[in-house]
Amino acid sequence: MPDPENARAPQQPDMFADREPDPAPVDPRPLSGARGTRALERLRDRILLASRELKRLREENAALQQQVEELRSRTLGPAEGTSIVFTETPAALRAKVDTFIDAIDQYLERASSGEREAAS
Repeated sequence: MPDPENARAPQQPDMFADREPDPAPVDPRPLSGARGTRALERLRDRILLASRELKRLREENAALQQQVEELRSRTLGPAEGTSIVFTETPAALRAKVDTFIDAIDQYLERASSGEREAAS
């Protein structure tokens, strides 16, 4: 079973794809010299990547929100073509349609049985 914590949506770019692998755990003692500078540079790079990803996600979110609003306005707008209004309740309308279906079924049954009798 895939690990849901590390799973990404299909086609989602990996915001950390071009970073260096995490170094060994850092000594909690104060950083000094070149080692401290390298650690700060890596931290800066990671923060920069995270901020770029946040910006990308915000832009994607805005675009998706715009699409949702467009879809909502289309479905709530006036219907194209002729609108039909029934005076019956849905149950009464269904009963009427069922009566028509039964009448057609009976007609077809009589027609097919008449054809069978004429053929014999």
